[in-house]
Amino acid sequence: MTTKLRTDKIINWGIIGPGNIAEKFANGLQVVDNARCYAVASRNSERAEDFAKRHGAEKVYTSYQELCLDPEVDIVYVATPHTAHEDGTRLALTAGKAVLCEKPLTPTKQRSEALLDYATEQGVLLMEGMWTSFMPYMQAIREHLKFGHIGSPQMVHASLGFRGSDDPSSRLLNPQLAGGSLLDVGVYPLAVAYWVFGCMPDKIEACAHIGSTGVDEQVAIICQFPGGGLAVLDAAVRTQTAMNCRVSGSHGNITVPETFWRGQSLIVETADGVTHEDHSFEATGFEYEARAMGEAWRQGLLECPGFTHQDSRNLATLVDTIRQKINLVYPFE
Repeated sequence: MTTKLRTDKIINWGIIGPGNIAEKFANGLQVVDNARCYAVASRNSERAEDFAKRHGAEKVYTSYQELCLDPEVDIVYVATPHTAHEDGTRLALTAGKAVLCEKPLTPTKQRSEALLDYATEQGVLLMEGMWTSFMPYMQAIREHLKFGHIGSPQMVHASLGFRGSDDPSSRLLNPQLAGGSLLDVGVYPLAVAYWVFGCMPDKIEACAHIGSTGVDEQVAIICQFPGGGLAVLDAAVRTQTAMNCRVSGSHGNITVPETFWRGQSLIVETADGVTHEDHSFEATGFEYEARAMGEAWRQGLLECPGFTHQDSRNLATLVDTIRQKINLVYPFE
């Protein structure tokens, strides 16, 4: 479904929550044609002012609602903590602004589905910011699979774990902020498996270590897909893991050798030999989802083809299923 087409005007982005992720997003936005960081909102005025100076934003707000009501803002990027995504996104949608909301859209399937439904009811473009879906290396993996370069996919191994702060009040360990490994980094291995096999799994098994603060400090997941494909996945916020990804097919393999959630190269093994592919970023990697979101906005779409509402619903379903398996309940549920 579409709304009216837009011209090639410069897209004015408004950023809610000028933290570390927003910093990388704004830097990526610098290489996107006809787009700019126009406004920023934070409850901390000094923080917002500093961010605006670094990125050339014209407007600074200490109210999220004021930014959303600015008639010059075209698209709002929501980069607040997990539990604040919903409120910021609803404010923008209510004001008729397109929204790119950082993953996860919300901490729970029920709330995410309600937010997607609300965007559709409002007739406004909304996309969850799963940036890996738009990266060059992921596009290359899709092409290799499409043309059968490694045969049919049989197994995915993906690992993303790092040793974060042991401060119990930190965002990653705070259950009130939906901290833990599954929502923060576990969605990336899940998403890769979902994209490789192109469907939802038939079966999921999972186990986790729930730390003293009540969040999943590490989680291990096995998924079985239709046709027999398997995915072996792990995520952690207190343990350093391999942080790589390998797609094994019937006739070859594709490996993302470095931290795959921001991977910039591939090793492709086929019957013809081994090739090394360079898929370097133009900037920070966030430019690709920003460009795709902008194009969807220009076309008047209500969903971005690169990551649809159904994709968000499916991943939220997977996350909630895993939470049930590991008995993870957030205190605000």
